[in-house]
Amino acid sequence: MVTYDLGAGSKENAVIFAGGGEVGALMRGHDWSTSPIGYPDTWPQALRTAVSMMLPNKHIMFTTWGPELAFLYNDACRPILGGKHTWALGRPFREVWSEVWDEITPLVETALRAEATLSENLQLVLERNGYPEDCWFTFSFSPLRDDSGKIAGLFYTVSETTERTLVERRLAAESEQLRNEFQALYEQAPGFLATSRGPQHLFTFANASYREFVCRDQLVGLTVAEAIPELVDQGLIGLLDQVYETGKRLVGNGMQIDLVNPATGLVVQRYCNYIYQPVRDAQGVITGLFCQGYDVTQQRQTADALSALQSELIHVSRVNAMGTMAATLAHELNQPLSAVVNYTAGIRRLVESQKLDDRQLMQALQGIDEGSRRAGDIIRNLREMTNRRELARDAFNLKSAMDE
Repeated sequence: MVTYDLGAGSKENAVIFAGGGEVGALMRGHDWSTSPIGYPDTWPQALRTAVSMMLPNKHIMFTTWGPELAFLYNDACRPILGGKHTWALGRPFREVWSEVWDEITPLVETALRAEATLSENLQLVLERNGYPEDCWFTFSFSPLRDDSGKIAGLFYTVSETTERTLVERRLAAESEQLRNEFQALYEQAPGFLATSRGPQHLFTFANASYREFVCRDQLVGLTVAEAIPELVDQGLIGLLDQVYETGKRLVGNGMQIDLVNPATGLVVQRYCNYIYQPVRDAQGVITGLFCQGYDVTQQRQTADALSALQSELIHVSRVNAMGTMAATLAHELNQPLSAVVNYTAGIRRLVESQKLDDRQLMQALQGIDEGSRRAGDIIRNLREMTNRRELARDAFNLKSAMDE
């Protein structure tokens, strides 16, 4: 490597570059005659101090000095420069980072006005490897004063955050994708799902099933009381308050809820099974509520219809049983009553023919008595049966009852 004269005080000047690694060696062998800041022995003490502090440092640092802001840097800065390493040494800052000069000019000008700056995760498109490359940096620009106290340059500490930023962005994108996938899954869930935040129960999510159940599309951003005011008088808001305050979940099965359809103004009666569960943060503090449930209105309506049908069938069965009983009773009473009628008619004929004797009269009266008793026994047995049994609940054989 060619070694150039460092100036009249070359031994003293060489101390400036001591411990500077590759870039320190590069500075010792650099042809400073072509640099706008000249030989190191002409540098003011402030610049010499800044360079001697910068070179051995393991953090990315660089210094610019003079009207053209000649660029000086340390070993840690080489990855930022990429293919511009060695070429950039001593050149004007504007040339070194020409591709981003418009973006960093405001920072440079601010620092030159004696106002130090800090820019975190600043995105720049650098051409350090021969092609445009998205990069992120955290910069601190500080003014440097010459021996007279005037600002003559800037001192920079830099941290490249490109890798960290790309990882964070990738993780954020993956998290967002995962969140969207879960939200799409929740949105399509057959049961209704909703979440709320805070003691006022501000909706943060409500899936399609929930919105359909409550007859409303606009819920997110509103409190439950604002979005569905009819629930206030039905006491549901008070129950949600209890869940939020106590942390005890709320379970409801077959619960009736009367909802107003905003489109028609009509009250819609709905039934549902639901669970309201408190949501807690990492410290265990309740921050909101999670609701999961199902619309069981159709099942309830079906059950009510089946119950009504069952009642109707029972009624019809009772009517049919009464009809059957009446027919059987008429049949069973017909024989003894017919005997009474026949004996009575026989007596009448005998009386009319004046051929009635005592034997025939007693025989007819005995037949009438037997028929009457038999009819009475049938009626009495039937009355006892009805007194012993609950009507239309126990089946019984009327003919067997008659035989008793």
